[in-house]
Amino acid sequence: MAEVGKIFNRRTFCLITGASRGLGHHIGKGFAEKFVDHSMIVLVSRDEEGLAQTKQKIKQSNTKIDVLICPQDLSSDNEQDYDNLFQKIITSNVFLSTKFEQAMIVHNAGSMGDVSKRVIDFKDPKHIQRYFNINVGSMLVLNSKFLDLFAADKVKHRVCIQLSSLCAIQAFKSWSLYCSGKAARDMLWSTLAEECPDIRVLSYAPGPLDTEMQVVARTDSADPDVKNMFIKMHAEKQLVEPSSSVERLIKILEKDAFKNGQHVDFYDDL
Repeated sequence: MAEVGKIFNRRTFCLITGASRGLGHHIGKGFAEKFVDHSMIVLVSRDEEGLAQTKQKIKQSNTKIDVLICPQDLSSDNEQDYDNLFQKIITSNVFLSTKFEQAMIVHNAGSMGDVSKRVIDFKDPKHIQRYFNINVGSMLVLNSKFLDLFAADKVKHRVCIQLSSLCAIQAFKSWSLYCSGKAARDMLWSTLAEECPDIRVLSYAPGPLDTEMQVVARTDSADPDVKNMFIKMHAEKQLVEPSSSVERLIKILEKDAFKNGQHVDFYDDL
């Protein structure tokens, strides 16, 4: 376990996926406000314009944080695309000139899948394969290459975070792809924690966020109970603001009391 309160007090390399909007945007801004000067944040997403906006917000909150934007389609099943991403990083002037004390990766990118179908309705194997490639396979490959770059003999502190969900541990009707994808990510992280106890590993469920994904939940969910649940939560203002969820994540990381590989929810008392 790392020293309590120290995680944001080290010169950090931090890679964030899905950083162009929503929770990823707020993670970039929130972490930048906490990191020490001359830390480096790498923002990854398909949306280059959105990444530029996130970078602008980060620089407004901390001018001494270095930011690199890397447009990348994480649905790719071509290993060379991931190699090219890291080649851009390691050849950047900031990376070449900075000795990092800590390396962190935040796997935020992901998709809901088709919530208009029930388990028995999925017939196209390519559709299923694409979903798991985006939400599970790409995360695993990206994480492996990240840990290759930041081997234990190169940086003392390493942190791997993946954005989970209540759906990883509780089934939601008509959300079969999303639930099974999140469950797979949780188990990968539990396994990583067992295999590499020297790495701090966290699965964080950010709560029912008030993002574009919630709009899909309220309009496209095939199951009426699930749809109405989210319609009610929205109407009664029970959804969580992304900035509030990031504040909670920061507190969890600062306290550093979670069991390695643990699934921690926004609402957990930890």
